[in-house]
Amino acid sequence: MSDIARLRPRIEHAGTLIVLGHMSTPEGFAAFAERYGLGSVAAVSDPERGLYRTLGLKRARWMQLLGPRVLWQWLMATLRGHGTGLVKGDSTQMPGAFLLHQGRVVKRYQYRDAADRPDYVNLATLPS
Repeated sequence: MSDIARLRPRIEHAGTLIVLGHMSTPEGFAAFAERYGLGSVAAVSDPERGLYRTLGLKRARWMQLLGPRVLWQWLMATLRGHGTGLVKGDSTQMPGAFLLHQGRVVKRYQYRDAADRPDYVNLATLPS
């Protein structure tokens, strides 16, 4: 979320509207997003994970959640003040990031593990 908040001006300058999918209640997610200055960003509540399945996002294997790289990144994020808080929804659901154009997915990024950090600006730019 902090990456998206930091890169939001560049993503939106590319002409991309940010929409955040989540498994929480709309109210709960709005409070979480607001902590990162993203309270005004559109969000879709998907507690049943239908959108996740439609987009081909899988559940994590244990190394994707608790591997050394993930634990290291969790420690670094915690030291920077980014706590995890209570997990809402399926804690094993892997995230993804997608660029939709004219109703079609034109770019996709499926996270390798819970510590993955995609290039959101590149992802937000339409292919030539």
